[in-house]
Amino acid sequence: MVMHSRPKWFFYIIKPMLNAVLRILFNIRVEGWENLPKKPYIMVSNHLSWIDPIVYLGLWSIAPKLVFIANAATSVKNPMARFFIGLADHPLVPFDKRDRRSRLNALRSMLRQAQAGRNVCFFPEGRIGMEGKMCPFHSGAFALSKKLERMVVPVGLAGTNSLYWRKPIRISIGSPITPQADETIDQMTIRAHAVMRSLIPPYPGDLPEPRRLQSLATLFGVEHHPFVFDGKQALYKEGDPDGYDPLREESGLN
Repeated sequence: MVMHSRPKWFFYIIKPMLNAVLRILFNIRVEGWENLPKKPYIMVSNHLSWIDPIVYLGLWSIAPKLVFIANAATSVKNPMARFFIGLADHPLVPFDKRDRRSRLNALRSMLRQAQAGRNVCFFPEGRIGMEGKMCPFHSGAFALSKKLERMVVPVGLAGTNSLYWRKPIRISIGSPITPQADETIDQMTIRAHAVMRSLIPPYPGDLPEPRRLQSLATLFGVEHHPFVFDGKQALYKEGDPDGYDPLREESGLN
């Protein structure tokens, strides 16, 4: 099947409406637009809510198409989520994060998406985190970066962990991270984690009560797990929650 870097025609109609709805629902401020490369890139962001990829789809340019890798338990298995995914021209590569074969297949699919000229987007924490702190990173995005010699654009996000009417949301786009020939994938992952820690905007604060539309936060039934990390650990260790297995996923790219 031939992949195209641009989304289907109907997303050109839906995307401006999505942008408008997001800006009506929330008070969104983005800094660093000038840091987005003109050529395809790999995007990484901290992850706070089900709405994060929808925010990026609504705010980012239409082409090249953004494609996210997402846990199937909170994407394709939810009927409402499937509806919105369809409206957005299916920008997700779903996988079962508990199944190694599924993870490897999804990573290979993201490789093909990137090779087709699309901007592929990862939440390398692999889980919903908390405001102002990050979980450790999985290395799949950085394995792709080194294999394709493609820049990684770090994006820091604040404010989406809880959602309600006019909630302040802040996004900071950092300078691209270039893969180094003398750097291992783990070393690049650690470097990117340090960059991201300094990039996350300060929590924008909450509005006075009453908060309308608080149900937005649990619209798709996303689980918020206890945060058990110190915010500085860059790589998952065997036995960590959502640490998967100690085998390196990037071996599946060969």
